Amino acid sequence: FVKNRETFQCLPAPEKKHQQERLTNLPYASPLHRVHPKDMLPTQLLTPFQAENDYHLKDTYNYMTVQADIAIPKRHFKYLEDTVRRKQYTKAIEIAIKKLQNENKDVRALHLGCGAGLMTMHLLDKGAHHVTACERWLYQAMACKENLLNNGFCDDQVKVIYKRPTDLSLLADVPVYCNLFLNDIIDDGLLSSGLIPSTKHCLQNLLLPDCIVLPSSATVFAQAIEIKSRNICGLDVSAMDLYRSHPTYSAGVPIDPDSYRALSKPKEIWHFDLGNPPEASDQKFVDFEFTKDGTFNAVLFWYELHLIEDVKIDQRRYE
Repeated sequence: FVKNRETFQCLPAPEKKHQQERLTNLPYASPLHRVHPKDMLPTQLLTPFQAENDYHLKDTYNYMTVQADIAIPKRHFKYLEDTVRRKQYTKAIEIAIKKLQNENKDVRALHLGCGAGLMTMHLLDKGAHHVTACERWLYQAMACKENLLNNGFCDDQVKVIYKRPTDLSLLADVPVYCNLFLNDIIDDGLLSSGLIPSTKHCLQNLLLPDCIVLPSSATVFAQAIEIKSRNICGLDVSAMDLYRSHPTYSAGVPIDPDSYRALSKPKEIWHFDLGNPPEASDQKFVDFEFTKDGTFNAVLFWYELHLIEDVKIDQRRYE
């Protein structure tokens, strides 16, 4: 077409035939009726770098990142309302800072997963000389920065970085090697948000050898159970339990004694020393000895965080 005496050449529009029946609106996308549902899942786990630079995936990856940027702050309110976790982390921070101060050291902290900045401000309140706060999600990083300013903390005391933790570098992001490390990217699945790779990256590149790591370790427990339905509106609907399936922890139920019946004793499955995280992934087979009759339709798992000294968070005990 011609505009202001200049000629512009437009790209041809994609074929409209069966446009709404394709996986994407790209011309080469496969029609849905030719794709088996199992083939719509990725055949391998990609790193963010691979997804960002793959021609076929980068638009989808960017879209999902934007959606996560919007959704993640809403999920963070659950963390802010978690009184037990908040108190235990605050206690651990105070012990760690006092320990460093007793050794006549300036406390320079690295905080991953800073969220709204609550624990970042606790670090500064308890005496940290400087804190580098890292947040993967854009709107949470913006909120963190604003919260810090609203509470009187200046740029000389704290630096907020919007970045993936594994992309952090010395000098460009973290001004000096740190002697206190608070890794707060822990979710209901413990490792799902990248606890191990982020810890390994920071230990190798950003922390002093004698750095205090919070939490210092984590232990995962599991138990064979029978999930049972509660009475709904006073009516028994337990016949549906035979068809219950929970393929992922995110579809689980609250750890409530009325929600399930234990069929075995709890068993320790994994122990992670976060001061010396594992170099590679691993898998194991676990045998449960059933102590009660019932329908084995789920595995209940939970973890215990050992923050510092005798300060712990038992996920099962308080949920």
